[in-house]
Amino acid sequence: MKICSKCLKNKDFYEFSASSKEKDGLQYQCKQCQKEYRQQNREKINEINRIYRKKKYKSIKGKKKHKSIKGKTVSGLHVWENLQILEVSVNISKGNKI
Repeated sequence: MKICSKCLKNKDFYEFSASSKEKDGLQYQCKQCQKEYRQQNREKINEINRIYRKKKYKSIKGKKKHKSIKGKTVSGLHVWENLQILEVSVNISKGNKI
């Protein structure tokens, strides 16, 4: 049994969500109280999430993305700086099979 910090009722452990941050491994508010909070503050929570995603998108927007190749026959970072023109005999000796 555990007491919910919001409604102050003594409830069974299964009525609390798991939390690795807490000593007892359970969140301090019961599932029902958390649900009521989310329903009452839905617009505020959505606005905070919108702002967070917008900032995150702006920080990623200008960065180069490199494609990594990984498969049975080929692996490595696929960027122009890594590409080489090789003779057939040298390429065969590397063991790459395409």
